Amino acid sequence: MRYQGNIASWNRERGFGFIRPQSQPQSYSQQEQRDADLFVHVSSLTFDGTPPEAGERVSYQLGTGKDGKPCALQVFFPDRPLSLADGFSPALERPSPTRNESSRLPPSAAQSAAPRPRRQPTYRRKGNWRGKLIPLLVLAGLFSIYSRFSAESVSPPPASSFSQGESSASYSTSQAPVFARQCDGRQHCSQMTSCEEATWFLQNCPNMKMDGEGDGIPCEDQWCGH
Repeated sequence: MRYQGNIASWNRERGFGFIRPQSQPQSYSQQEQRDADLFVHVSSLTFDGTPPEAGERVSYQLGTGKDGKPCALQVFFPDRPLSLADGFSPALERPSPTRNESSRLPPSAAQSAAPRPRRQPTYRRKGNWRGKLIPLLVLAGLFSIYSRFSAESVSPPPASSFSQGESSASYSTSQAPVFARQCDGRQHCSQMTSCEEATWFLQNCPNMKMDGEGDGIPCEDQWCGH
């Protein structure tokens, strides 16, 4: 089950911080709020490398740290773009410097940025054609012998070698439903098509309503009950 909260504080140098759950009572004092904050390590963040900011909204799952205290795991940033929330940052292509820009570079940088001249291909003189013809004839003879031996030794397998279980397994594999692994706003079991899809949505998308028992198994009556 995923929970909602906000970044209470973040230490960039040490790579950890604290999340303040949204369900805290407003009557809590500042000390009680700090005691209720959840520890989160940078290894539990799914982000693009930009450090979290105080007050930024997050979605997380509860876990237990090495000291036995509760901590936040699988932390997402719903307000960031989808590519950044999934931990994907497209590589930016660095454009090559123009002629005016290269003129302003220092000599060492201008030499490294300038295109290198292509090497002219070298050609070898033709040797004695008789010395090459004999090895070619030998290779051609060996290849013909190998081809004849392969054709005689290899035969197509009989059609009856495939069992009924293998054919049914291949049919079931080809008919297995395929779903897009992307949070698209679906939250209920009636909107799922398989147990695998419901499990993926529960583990990766916020505000899911498919695990009433809170045991981490979604849609036990519809998809994951067997």
